[in-house]
Order: sequence, then structure tokens, then C-alpha cells
Amino acid sequence: MSSQKDMQISSIKRKSKLIFNKIYNPQSKLSQLLFSSRYAKSFKKIDDYFSIQPIAGYVGWLGDANLGDEALYLAFKDLFSEFQVLTYDDFGELNYAYHRAIHPLELYLYRNFIKSQDFYNLVFLGGGTLIHWQSYLERFQHALQKGYQGIVFGTGVGDPDFWSDYYSDINYSALINQWVQVLSKAKYVSVRGFRSAKILENHGFSNAKVIGDPALSICTPRDSSLLKNRKIAINLGSHGQMWGSQSLVIKNIIEVVNHLLANNWLVEFIPMHQKDFDIGLDLIRNFNSKNISIWRKYKDIQQTLFRIKSYDIVIGQRLHSVVLAHGCGVPAIMLEYQPKCRDFMESMGMERYSLRTDTLIIDNVLELVEEIENNYEQHCEKLISKGNHYRLLQKMAAQEVVSMIVAGSTKG
Repeated sequence: MSSQKDMQISSIKRKSKLIFNKIYNPQSKLSQLLFSSRYAKSFKKIDDYFSIQPIAGYVGWLGDANLGDEALYLAFKDLFSEFQVLTYDDFGELNYAYHRAIHPLELYLYRNFIKSQDFYNLVFLGGGTLIHWQSYLERFQHALQKGYQGIVFGTGVGDPDFWSDYYSDINYSALINQWVQVLSKAKYVSVRGFRSAKILENHGFSNAKVIGDPALSICTPRDSSLLKNRKIAINLGSHGQMWGSQSLVIKNIIEVVNHLLANNWLVEFIPMHQKDFDIGLDLIRNFNSKNISIWRKYKDIQQTLFRIKSYDIVIGQRLHSVVLAHGCGVPAIMLEYQPKCRDFMESMGMERYSLRTDTLIIDNVLELVEEIENNYEQHCEKLISKGNHYRLLQKMAAQEVVSMIVAGSTKG
């Protein structure tokens, strides 16, 4: 009898796979409706849907085709390969429509018929600068109230003074205090940099470990630390508030590029987002030179990492244009448009190479380029050493988290 039942189950699996393969096409509208177009809502393999899986919920920003956010998500998948890492679904219990992460049909069925109890084994507060936003606070708090074990892993803390200047109707200091109350109930708390840790400490939470930006973990340093092609990559673009104005930053960088081209540098714009790509395309029209280009395959993380390794220096505005460069052992100058940029640069011991966008001076950028060029090998060696330090730290932290979760489930 059991043999006949096993055959029926096997037949259902085969038919389900055939149906799934016919329907599932990431480019089709039907597929996007049924299964979601965002890969943070799917299991690794089809077979996984037919057995109990260890699942980690991910609270963080995904789905806007921002390479930095996608790199962070990949880092969590790599560091916590024991788990299926999925966006944390509020199951309709929260009303923040902008941040909702409703799971597609196959996960709805899985949750109702395969793993109906304790769907998540843990919930991550993911990478990015999240600890100052009300919406992420409510989602992470919701997960803890549901009884899930909360893990804060390399998350950035927003500077309350900076954000209060732009949104005077919000008391960000009080909001950080609310965050501290929630973080005190988490199983494990680590942050991106020392500034993030200091902000939490100033608000009464002193247990945050500093493990660096998790995106460093998906990078491997390039083989050579010698100046190769005199090729500089430039990233311009941002979301939200910033020091100074974007138009003035662009104007100054146009002058920087003119100087670089005149001194026989190759220049390539490297986007992290469609907005950056549009800026780069528009800027190229300002130059009549065959030595300037734009990287078009920026949506492919692995190809972009490989491309970054071909640069000698990166000048970047988006945080993760510099994080990924540093992770690959490539020197970078940060166009510091928000405090989170300095938080990262200080964690790497590279704050000297962080220039605020509201006081950006062309000569200062060019002087740093020359300084890096003149001390290139030593600069690269320092980056590689720091990157390796944080990669090891993050690996050890991930192992610690997994051990805690396993120990907790064993006790249960």
C-alpha cells in the first residue's frame, strides 16, 4: 500500500515539475503574476518545495534593480547557504504597502500544505542603512512578536542629525530609541561600521558588533595590485536626501573627467542603478573622446565585479560602488553624499578618501587620484588586508548565528 502511495507522490512531483517548467519563465507576465519576478521570493530548486526547508526571512530593500541592494542579498545567501533566504512576508498583517513583500503562489501553497508551522527559522534585518526607518522597524518588530528569532547582520544605522535636517517633522532620535528597544530583543546584533555602533551606544545599546558591510563577502580581491591601464571608473547617482546638490556634483565631476582625459586616463561610467546609467549616458555627450565609455551590463553582479577588477581607481557616489571596489582590492574615492558613506570608509581605514558632496572641490579629487597613483601598491595591500579581515569576521559571525539557531531549535 505504501509503495502505491509513493508511486502516486512521485507521479505528482513529475507532473508538477512539468507544469512548473512550462509556466515558469521570468520574462512572461503570467510567470510574474504566479511566481513573482523577484528572485528573493523563490527556493533554490524545484525539489525544495516538496520538503520542510530551513527558511530565513529577509527584511531589507529589494526589487528596485539597485545593484548594491542585490549584492547585499546575495551576500546573505552565500553566508547563510544552509537556509532558503526569502523576503519576509508580512502575510497581510501590516499596512505598509510600499514595503510589502507578499509571496507568490508557490510559496503560499508551500506555507499552507508543506510547512504550515513556524514558517521562518529566523528573520534577518538585512544589509543597507535601515535602522532609522519606521517601516523597517515595524516589519522587524512584527517578526519578533510572531516569535521568530531576529538577527541583525551588518546593518547600517541612519544618522538622526542628518535625517532630522531634512524631515523636521520626524523625531529621529526618538525613533532610534524605539529601534534600541526592539534590537534588545534580537538574538544577535551587528552593524556595518563604528559610526553605526556609536549611534546605538549613544541611545543606550552597547552590544552591537562591527562586522563591516556584508557585500564585501561576495568579493574576491584581484590578483595584481599594480597600476595597469590608467583606467578610472566613475559612479554618479543617489536616492533620497544628500549633502549639497546632485547638479553641482555632476558639474564638478565633468571638470574632473576633463582633467583625467587630458592626462591620458581612460574613463568609464559604472552604474549601480538605471538612474546612474541615464546620468552616465547624458554625461558622455559632454566629451568628444574615444577614451570614455559606460558599462552596460551593470545588472549582472558577477560580470560587474569582474569589470571592477579591471579598473585602477573608482570614484563613486553610491555607497556600494565603493564597497564593491574595496572588496575587489581596487582603490576608491567616495563622493560622500550621506553619513553612511563615511561610516563605511572609516570601517576600512579610508576616511581620508571620502569627500563630502556639499564641499566638493575639483582639485581635491584630482589630488587624491594622484596620491593613490603614487602609492598604488601599498594602498591596494591595505584594502585587501581590510577586506580579508571583514570577510573572515563575517564568516565567523555567520557560523555563530547558525550555531545559535541550531542550538535554539534543539532545545525546543
